[in-house]
Amino acid sequence: MRGSVILLLLFLLTNILTPLQNKYDYLTIIYMNLKIILMKPKNVEFIEEFIEILGGDNFFLCDLIDQEELFTMQDGLAKLICDHANNGTSVARHLVPLLPNTFKVD
Repeated sequence: MRGSVILLLLFLLTNILTPLQNKYDYLTIIYMNLKIILMKPKNVEFIEEFIEILGGDNFFLCDLIDQEELFTMQDGLAKLICDHANNGTSVARHLVPLLPNTFKVD
């Protein structure tokens, strides 16, 4: 993220020295660049949702998981992977071919 902020600052400094057609162009450029920097990448959102479905640390620290809870996790993870793979999230798209008995690709 630090690199993105530096690139934004360089971009803004360059545009300060270059006259723009009107004052709104400058504000639009700043707004759009800040919006891009502050957006979470799809992979980060996917991983956060993945961990949330597993119940955080509970999945790794628990000896026994109730059968219904396990089915809920499996269903949630399958839906999450499908949704993100269909929306182009690279981590989810990478998972699909690694699980050929779980997911069918058309």
